[in-house]
Amino acid sequence: MAKQSQKQLLLAVSSLGIGNLASSIFSFCLSLYTLQKTGSSLVFSTILLINPVIKLLFTPLVGYTVDKYHHKKIAIGAQLVSIVLDVIFLSLIELLSLNEQILLITLAVIGLSLADCFQETSYKASTKSFVAEEYRQKLIGYEQVVTAGTAILAPILGGVVFSWLELNWVTIIELIGEVVSLLLISMIDFYLVEQRQSSHLSSIKESFKAGINYIRQDKNLLGLLLFAVFANFSLGAVEVGLPVIMVKQLKLGSELYGMTTSCLAMGMLVTSLFLSKLNLNGAYLGFTGRNGVVLSVIFAIFAFIELVENTYLITFTFGLGMFLIGGILTMSNLPFAMYLRTQVAEDYQGRVGSTMSSLVSLLSPISFAIFGLLFNTLASLWIFSFCGTILLIDSLFLLKNKHTS
Repeated sequence: MAKQSQKQLLLAVSSLGIGNLASSIFSFCLSLYTLQKTGSSLVFSTILLINPVIKLLFTPLVGYTVDKYHHKKIAIGAQLVSIVLDVIFLSLIELLSLNEQILLITLAVIGLSLADCFQETSYKASTKSFVAEEYRQKLIGYEQVVTAGTAILAPILGGVVFSWLELNWVTIIELIGEVVSLLLISMIDFYLVEQRQSSHLSSIKESFKAGINYIRQDKNLLGLLLFAVFANFSLGAVEVGLPVIMVKQLKLGSELYGMTTSCLAMGMLVTSLFLSKLNLNGAYLGFTGRNGVVLSVIFAIFAFIELVENTYLITFTFGLGMFLIGGILTMSNLPFAMYLRTQVAEDYQGRVGSTMSSLVSLLSPISFAIFGLLFNTLASLWIFSFCGTILLIDSLFLLKNKHTS
């Protein structure tokens, strides 16, 4: 079983890495192409909003389908849909006018986002059944390494690819990535450890309501979800506020801002390398709460950074802070993912997983909009202080009410 689990782990991580990198490069190039051709930030932002909106709208259907049907068939079917959409896109993109191209890009992003929802949810819902228990944390840890690596490489490779190749060649790269990912998924035994029991769900509506009730009744799960929501929301303040403070207010230049921003992904990557060796001992809320306290301290430091006059010290502080934030968010995702994918009842994995993923991902565009307005009217001191305070309150609540079951 150990040798088979190692093989499964390798196949899963390889599929995730290749598929994510190809998709991220493709999405990056599509957004640049849209902005370059239209010059409209509204169209550009609309494309970026599609993925979280699709996740939210189709959460009931995705969760119902994953909990009712065979996970591997869903994952393979979703990959096949992505491949077909890529082929259609490749066949039509150069034959259309600009307006028609934008429409095609929008439809393609919608279709690919929906396919990704089904594939990702079915894959994550199978964690308990396709690797042995002692390999589950390793799987999640390696996934974090892949995610962090993709976050670093995709913009770099995307920029190079976009400047060198036409959009149809970028689509071919995406198509090859999806085909390789499909082949790797087809080699995974989704029920290596245990066979899944058949699930009898009445309707999509009743299924979704049951999933919501499950989250509400599981105090550990609800606590982890609230922290993820607050942390993701607060991160929007950093992503919006950092360029405002460094470039607009302090005139530090885009080069220093770019270097500082990259520290977030570096912190994610470095921390991911050690995740598989961490031992939670069931302390999901306690571990998350301690990380949250440190995160709130970083926000407190950011709140008073404008009082510092030394340019190098400001840049170093922001860079170190971003590195630590990346590490803390990565560590906080471990108990979240471990509990969600190993402690939630098997016949609720799809519904609970898709619902929580949608709620967390939707906070990003909402927080961008809110903090975009706030940084035009309030000093960063109050904004970062507010974010740090809500994180501290939530973290102390987790530490006080930690459960180990």
